[in-house]
Amino acid sequence: MISIKKLIFIGLLFASIHGMSFGSCIPVGNMCPASCTTYRCNTGYFGNGSTCTSCATATGNANATSARGSTLITHCYIPNGGTGSDSVGNWTIVGGSCPYI
Repeated sequence: MISIKKLIFIGLLFASIHGMSFGSCIPVGNMCPASCTTYRCNTGYFGNGSTCTSCATATGNANATSARGSTLITHCYIPNGGTGSDSVGNWTIVGGSCPYI
């Protein structure tokens, strides 16, 4: 029989694999209101938490990432040292990051 702790771990692992992370809350008395559980997208994803999209997929660049909790594609960026190519040729980001606009 699987314990409750194992089920919670499996649920958190599933959410993490799918780009979700959990926010925190402050219970009211000994109750945890429905708003207590919030979801945010993990690093490298953007969205509203229940639907997270990979920056790499959305931008077409495998190096694209974002900060945890990002909600818009414009929060995606290619970090310093990231590479890519376009119709002009190959390139590398040097000395900063390149935001998606």
